[in-house]
Amino acid sequence: MCPSCGTRNVARGAEPVQNPFGVPDLGAVAPPEQAPGVRWVRCPSCSFRFAVGEVEEVSCPSCSTTIDVADQDVRADPA
Repeated sequence: MCPSCGTRNVARGAEPVQNPFGVPDLGAVAPPEQAPGVRWVRCPSCSFRFAVGEVEEVSCPSCSTTIDVADQDVRADPA
């Protein structure tokens, strides 16, 4: 077994891979500025906040509630 990650049948003598499964770095810093034109919507059912494009209606990625974007207080910043 690999002493680094516990995987069986690891090639001996090779440098251990820093990110063997392609897991994103959760400690990475967010970009200092938001992309221009990004609009944010908060789901009225579960309060999940997410970015939307130029659409009239969207489904919440968290709870699948249909949201009419025109009825929302859509903002250009993630406040």
